[in-house]
Amino acid sequence: MNQKPAALPSAAEPAPVGSPAAGPPGFAGLVASRREWIETVLRPWCRAANRTDLRLAESAWADLAGDVGARETLWAWAWERFPVLCVPGLTPPAESRAVRVTLNDGAMIEGTPDGRRSVRGELWLVAAGSDGWTDHGPFDLDAIATVEAADDAGDRGPDPAPRSITMPH
Repeated sequence: MNQKPAALPSAAEPAPVGSPAAGPPGFAGLVASRREWIETVLRPWCRAANRTDLRLAESAWADLAGDVGARETLWAWAWERFPVLCVPGLTPPAESRAVRVTLNDGAMIEGTPDGRRSVRGELWLVAAGSDGWTDHGPFDLDAIATVEAADDAGDRGPDPAPRSITMPH
């Protein structure tokens, strides 16, 4: 069947935005569109996706989000589902306060997030024990039901106190 091509708008009629006759949007429009997609689609998806899907997205992150680090975007956005782990200016999970983690099975663990070891959707906590430091984890992002500030954490700062990274002389 022969079909006639759609008639192009006359000079008196402006072409609809995005139509071939109108041409592509300008650079500013392209940037705004990309930012809107990141804020309304990609970032909310990261907050809700399971760890398996997040790891798949990580492998294609340059194609999805551009040339940005997955830790500072994908995984930071994934941790935003637990706001207490997020502190402006710090990559989540922030080590700035003691937290109480409740797992899906009902288990509760308290400690301070270990940001160095908490990568790719796994949370590690450190806590002061009778024999020194105790590590708890890793806890899979999908296994965590809730995260809340531990009692009085805001009044006394990090709990336990930060570990020294200086070497003995």
